[in-house]
Amino acid sequence: MTQAMIEGFVPVTVTPFDRSGAVDHERFAALLQWYLGRGAGALCVGADNGESWALDTEALGQVVATAVRVAGDRVPVLAGAMGPASVTTSGAVSRARAAAEAGASAVLLSPPPYMMRATDDEIVARYAAVYQAAKLPLFAYNAPGHFGVNLGPDLLQSIYDTCDLIGLKESSRAFDHSTRIIRRFGDRISVMMGPGWFIMPGIALGARGFLSTGPDLLGEDSARICELARGTPCEASRDLHERVSRLYHSLLDLGLGTPPAPIKAALRMLGQDMGVPADPVAPLSAEATGRLRDILIELGFEIRG
Repeated sequence: MTQAMIEGFVPVTVTPFDRSGAVDHERFAALLQWYLGRGAGALCVGADNGESWALDTEALGQVVATAVRVAGDRVPVLAGAMGPASVTTSGAVSRARAAAEAGASAVLLSPPPYMMRATDDEIVARYAAVYQAAKLPLFAYNAPGHFGVNLGPDLLQSIYDTCDLIGLKESSRAFDHSTRIIRRFGDRISVMMGPGWFIMPGIALGARGFLSTGPDLLGEDSARICELARGTPCEASRDLHERVSRLYHSLLDLGLGTPPAPIKAALRMLGQDMGVPADPVAPLSAEATGRLRDILIELGFEIRG
């Protein structure tokens, strides 16, 4: 499809596995259709929630191919070049090429992960090398808590100058930083908010939408987040902000289990059984599952499973 600005609500999808550890593409396609039916502006696959560590390069290509088939010409597919296989630039290149061959619209790429405090020059070189090899537009991923470095405005500008940078997942959890990024790049790339409590304020300041966990489960309200965030503050927007924030916190920060275990458990309760997490992540305990069920009910969800 023709490259378009990625905006609105973009789910960072989980990956369902069967008992043998292989990807269950039938269930995966059903999940993607479920998101598209709720107004998703793009699909992000093979990233953190997609258990990238459990997908070799061939499996990542297959996951992307399924997403491209399901999306058709409706929305772009953003593929993660993530996980241990992407620590090296050559590994990230291999995964980006697999995504390109499978028809992805763009690649989500982080700085070098896993305790490597890369220099600015090393980070820029990584993005440039992946772009030159795969010839796909890139989404940067700023999450200092994950990667040990913060993609500031000047560093992001250097990346922008060396490749086709079309977006940023902004997960710095520092609103002053997010504000500077939106102000400098909001009219050039898709700045997409990550952490739940930053989503609506960030969109109000000019972010294009959100690339996040939790808000994508809100059904029709997922598509209303951007609309309400850009409007005059009101009781409905304040209530939705509270739901988005609590849901994000419950799935990622409450300590119920290692992500994506809480996310898969929540999807099962909403009628989308995506199985259990891949090794080494354990499913939620019975106690944690009960706590999550209570939270979802309190937030107004209809429990189906």
